[in-house]
Amino acid sequence: MRDKIIIDTDIGDDIDDALAIQMALHSPELDVVGITTVFKSCPKRARLAAHLLYMNGRSDIPVALGAAAPLTGNWDSYKEPCQYSEAAMGHYDCGAMPEAASFLVEQTALHPQQIRVAAIGALTNIASAIRLSDDFARNVKEIVLMGGVYSYHYNEWNIKCDPEAAAIVFQSGIPIVMVGLDVTLSCYVTADEALDQLDRASYKAAPFIGDCIRMWRAVSPNRPIYLHDPLVIAAMIDPTTVKTEQMLIRVETKGQYTQGMTFAAQRPFGERQEGPMNAAVCTDVDKERVVRLFAERTLQDGAPAPAMS
Repeated sequence: MRDKIIIDTDIGDDIDDALAIQMALHSPELDVVGITTVFKSCPKRARLAAHLLYMNGRSDIPVALGAAAPLTGNWDSYKEPCQYSEAAMGHYDCGAMPEAASFLVEQTALHPQQIRVAAIGALTNIASAIRLSDDFARNVKEIVLMGGVYSYHYNEWNIKCDPEAAAIVFQSGIPIVMVGLDVTLSCYVTADEALDQLDRASYKAAPFIGDCIRMWRAVSPNRPIYLHDPLVIAAMIDPTTVKTEQMLIRVETKGQYTQGMTFAAQRPFGERQEGPMNAAVCTDVDKERVVRLFAERTLQDGAPAPAMS
């Protein structure tokens, strides 16, 4: 039986969001029932996601508009996602779209304990769904999130974008798998490697994905494509690709230098634990398997897109 998932994404900035969605669409183990967009230019992110679905023959999958600003207020910039092209998508009409938090609540109510959320952006939409309905936390099966880091001090982007939302999610009681920089930075391909494989692929969306990589590379030169978000999808497809350890994860919401940091609230001297373990944190990854699975599902013709449900 295929796992139902909703992908919550800030597609259009780093290239890994688009690649993660493409990987999920071409994975017969997963049934993508919706995509929600989050952070800053959400309408353009939504059009980009909808166009990617169209290129894969999956316009049946709904796209929902999420929160542009963090829970505490506005950001000072709503720049256009670098992979968004008016030439390619300016004519593309997505039609009316639902609101993301309501969509998350409604879908999990329709399919209680069946939907896993792939959270690959700021956690604002998910925190908003928790606030909107007490049933959401009971109905969602699991959240597999790309965010944070437990083994060193760093303000990882997805958490830093909305620390207050992240704190709400980690304190919600929802089962969480945390895929952080501790493991994602070891999984990567070069842009040239990806483009070489895409140029030889024959599936319809391959040229569009290649164009997205080129637009991303223009503003991110000399960087490999880290598989931050595709690793979330890989862990959903095959949990044995990662090793996890149960931890109590807290999010720092204050502090001049520490806001947005995640930390494992360990008690090395036997002090009383301040709460139950709240996340299965990825501590190791089989990077060769992940890169191979990513290439097979995203860059090559090896895995056909699942039939429309």
